[in-house]
Amino acid sequence: MSARVDTPRARHRILLADDEESIRQLVAATLGGEQYELGFAADGRQALALAESQHPDLVLLDVGMPVLDGFTVCRTLKQRSATEDIKVVFLSGMDREEDRVAGLAAGADGYIVKPFSPLYLLKTVRELLNQAEYHPRSPDPSSQQQFSPLEFARETIHGLARPATPGSPTLEEKAAELERSQSQLLIYAEELNQAYRELQATYFSTLQALAAAIDARDHYTYGHSQRVAAYAVEIARALGLESTAIETLRRAALLHDIGKIGVPDATLLKPGPLTPEEWATMKRHPVIGEQMIAGLKFLAEAALFIRCHHERWDGRGYPDGLQAEAIPLGARILAVADAFDAMTSTRPYRPALSLEQARAEAERGRASQFDSRVVDAFQDSIRAIEAILRREVPR
Repeated sequence: MSARVDTPRARHRILLADDEESIRQLVAATLGGEQYELGFAADGRQALALAESQHPDLVLLDVGMPVLDGFTVCRTLKQRSATEDIKVVFLSGMDREEDRVAGLAAGADGYIVKPFSPLYLLKTVRELLNQAEYHPRSPDPSSQQQFSPLEFARETIHGLARPATPGSPTLEEKAAELERSQSQLLIYAEELNQAYRELQATYFSTLQALAAAIDARDHYTYGHSQRVAAYAVEIARALGLESTAIETLRRAALLHDIGKIGVPDATLLKPGPLTPEEWATMKRHPVIGEQMIAGLKFLAEAALFIRCHHERWDGRGYPDGLQAEAIPLGARILAVADAFDAMTSTRPYRPALSLEQARAEAERGRASQFDSRVVDAFQDSIRAIEAILRREVPR
């Protein structure tokens, strides 16, 4: 084998050879960004020339290409000493067993049938390239071609609209390409949505565990966040909020005290009155909580509720001294739910109030501490709230 001197590079180089523009764009959307350096070829001869001149780490290769078919390109690469170490994976619409056998016999390292799972493609590429050995650096954005799903669909449609020229695909062949492209785009969209949902769930589960850990620091407040979330949901329903708004509120309620992770135990668990300095530290927890989740887009609105859940209707709350309608509705709901749970929980300095006593305190806070409309919704949902209170372990 002839020697080849490698120069260090930040990303693996991948060459995609496929005569279908839509497939090239989808693969670019799947593998693009900062992960890999991508190159493209539209026929077999171009793929062979680029593989020899650029020596990519991996070639993703269609079988049915113009000029030279993929099997010929793969065999040629594997037979030449200068390119035999390049990994080759077929991305082919030919799904018969004999096609797979022919691809592997040509020397390919893998054979993926279209329409393919983008996540499976990404997993295959990572395994072949052993990404753990590399240490990516920030690439030059201008050197990377990127495509969105919308661009993928738009280019497919434009390709079908172009007038036929001698030697170009027939209408039937274009229709078949569109069908493959549609199937591929549906798989892409489905897996992207699933990955996003799983990422949301992972983020939220982690934060919820942190919030539960905060509650557990003090046995007097154990389960506090779960109860506040349940009360807030009932109040929101009484106000007629939509399901998406209620879900946002539920998340905010579960995480509303997460900022207490920044409050020392000596202050958080102190049985007696706090000093002015300790009180100033305690009052920072809404801001700390907001900062902890501010970078998560799906919790952006919840972060605002967390920051404002200690604001008061009369403007005497914290951290920003907001007043009346300037306080987000979700935060106004949280204020009532949070106060109700505090009043009906036993604390070192007083026993728990009865349900009726807590209702009376909520009424006294109307138009001063609390939004009157939220207090009305709290009173309207009192049966559901009482049921939640009664099923809890005595505190």
